[in-house]
Amino acid sequence: MTGTPTFTRDYDWTITKSVTSAGTSTTVTKGSAAVVGYQVAVNNSFTDGGYTIGGTVTVTNPSAGKFGANTSAARVVVSISGVTGTPTLTCDPTTTSPLAEGAAYACTYAASVPNADPRTVTASVTESSAFWTAPANATASVTFGTPTTTLDATATVSDTKYAGFANGGALTGPATFTYDVDWGTFNSVCGSYTVTNTASVTNGNGPARTATANRTIAVTGCTEPPPSVNVDGQTAFAYANGATPLNSLPGGSNRWGWTIPLTGSGTSSYDVYAGAGNNDLAKGTKVGTVTITYENGTVTHRFTAVPGLQSAIKSTHVYAGKSPAPCQRGTATAGNNWTCTSYTVAPGQLKVGTGLSGNIWVIYHLAF
Repeated sequence: MTGTPTFTRDYDWTITKSVTSAGTSTTVTKGSAAVVGYQVAVNNSFTDGGYTIGGTVTVTNPSAGKFGANTSAARVVVSISGVTGTPTLTCDPTTTSPLAEGAAYACTYAASVPNADPRTVTASVTESSAFWTAPANATASVTFGTPTTTLDATATVSDTKYAGFANGGALTGPATFTYDVDWGTFNSVCGSYTVTNTASVTNGNGPARTATANRTIAVTGCTEPPPSVNVDGQTAFAYANGATPLNSLPGGSNRWGWTIPLTGSGTSSYDVYAGAGNNDLAKGTKVGTVTITYENGTVTHRFTAVPGLQSAIKSTHVYAGKSPAPCQRGTATAGNNWTCTSYTVAPGQLKVGTGLSGNIWVIYHLAF
């Protein structure tokens, strides 16, 4: 008899990404290129399953007598150590004739087993005759080794800003890559900008896994003209049509300004106004434009000031979250739902959340 093991190995891939450039930001002179170093590490793991054992049992009549009334599978019983029940047998031929001297027939079997433990398969012929004493046994030892089927054993790594991976990014196992990304020439006004770089690993079956790394680019070397407006000591907020005034939020805040709803990922630009008391744009002064990008669960921003005001900014505060503003008090309602009863819009409490998804709210605040 024979005993052949089969099982399936299914691979899962993960990816991480980090910045290798020294420090927390990359400083460039206006008009120069910004180059940032990154490292991507790809790993895999696997899960085994679908363990089966199958094989063939051959029954031969070596004597001058005959096996009883038939040669069907009922005359053979197969058992597998550690497994309850007996596998189903398929025999060829199935006949009602006795088995003649020297004649043989074969049966095949297959059965699922719970794990990869070594096992012994035993086949027994259960019939006796004047020339044969039952049972006649045969055994086969089975050890699980190399998987017979593999899923997602290969993968491909890619990057939104880099195309130099060896072999086109094709992978057969864990790998680490270190490379530089040229973000191009920064001709913007001086200030800090955030660049986002994303790497992905894909395989034939599963969804792409992504990893993102952000880097601050500090642009220096600008000679600013004199300020075109005077907003010293004032605060400023980004405004959009449909934005909600901060002083309308529960909690009785009397701070002017707005919280802006973002419906899904994307990039949008908003005018920023200083001194617009009571949310009256006619009283305010436009001090610049902020571009906000929401993608892959992160929010980044880039502010472009009107001439002469970039260096007048004393602080920047940004909020991004699932509620219109940070909640400072709330109550639990029926079904353990949480309702915010008081929001805070104090600049020091405005933070960008992590792992964001779906629709969110953004507050952009400057102090001069």
